[in-house]
Amino acid sequence: MNKELITTMTPQISIIIPNHNQASALPRTLRALASQTVKPDCYEVIVVADGCQDETVSVVKTLEATLPYHFQLIEQTGKGKAAARNRGAAEAKSPLLLFLDADQEAAPQLIGSHLAAHLAEPGQIYLGNFTLDSPPEHATSLLEVEVKRRQQKYLKGRQQPGHRFTLFDVNAANFSISRDIFQELGGFDERFQTSGDYEFGVRALQNRLRLHLVADAVSFQHGSPDLEAELALARSEGSCNVLLAQKHPEVINRLRVSHEPYTRLRRTLRKWLWSQPVLSWLTLRSLTKGLKLTESLGLAKYWSKLFELLRDYYFWLGVKDVLWTEFYWKRLLEAARERWPDFKEMEIDLATELPRLTEIIESQPLDGLWLRYGSYFLGHLKPISGTEALRPIHVREFLGDSLIMTKLGKATLENLQNQVQLATKTAGRKR
Repeated sequence: MNKELITTMTPQISIIIPNHNQASALPRTLRALASQTVKPDCYEVIVVADGCQDETVSVVKTLEATLPYHFQLIEQTGKGKAAARNRGAAEAKSPLLLFLDADQEAAPQLIGSHLAAHLAEPGQIYLGNFTLDSPPEHATSLLEVEVKRRQQKYLKGRQQPGHRFTLFDVNAANFSISRDIFQELGGFDERFQTSGDYEFGVRALQNRLRLHLVADAVSFQHGSPDLEAELALARSEGSCNVLLAQKHPEVINRLRVSHEPYTRLRRTLRKWLWSQPVLSWLTLRSLTKGLKLTESLGLAKYWSKLFELLRDYYFWLGVKDVLWTEFYWKRLLEAARERWPDFKEMEIDLATELPRLTEIIESQPLDGLWLRYGSYFLGHLKPISGTEALRPIHVREFLGDSLIMTKLGKATLENLQNQVQLATKTAGRKR
């Protein structure tokens, strides 16, 4: 990156940090933002203290005089993270918004990388590359190992070549968007206490916005997980799954609320939750005691299984908080499945249309593709609800499938992949 170019860029950006009782994390976060590769006068930082009952306000006011950038502290009654982000966006003075969680420590190039991405290709959503502060192997508790492994799997997934972004990739812990587009989309839905960024992602994808991962926009996630907080989060996710399905029924097949638990024990626990509350409560107590026992004995494998059972229980408890009975859950599924999304697909013969492949795909948003190579049927890139429109790179990755290789032969397939890659690069240079 040309540092001289970045320091003189005209686009400005507002970093919005929602905070609820995370006073201990803020000094590290704010100081990291003071050590960026861009000049401090090209960005502002807004901390929204959302119903804080800890030392957040005093900590921030003590630090404020030492911060080299434009800074603003906003206090509001506890309305939730979505409301805090919206408040920060409403107060922002810059044309670009960068949402950052309070536990994210920005690498020096974070702001500059987001700015450079918007300068190169405006009108997109740019996802920061947040990572863990330490790997699961360095965790000090079984809970920390479990949580970090899950986070690591999620982060690695969206870094894979040819990854097709979904609503679940929109994570407000580190992402940027133009203020105009944010306002056009209506901001975050404040009914969502969790998963509000996923719901925002649904609307962004419906409006055919492109998602891009900015590899250099790195931030490090700090903090130690807490069992009570993890289970409360699972319960909130259950409630928000219902709200998401009610608001966007076309994506219900992507949501956990639409899936039957995959083991008999989990199905039994969910059934008891609906129809046998006393038995369900006794089972919950047994699971909690078992979790403590297996941890004290160092039985990591059994602890992990019990923890997943508990998370599953709390998720469905959150579903029940909104729907009350199994009858209304089934009605939700039936109503949602009547509103199947209207996918746009087409068929392409790569034997004749390969030179125009990038042009065809990028001139019209396509959810799915039927691919042929002359008389050979190569396969179907299936449309998936809550997922971005296809890009040329998705076709290239699809062609690496071993089944397609047996149909075409290795030499023909490699030639075809090279041509697709060349067509993609040529189109990128033209842009």
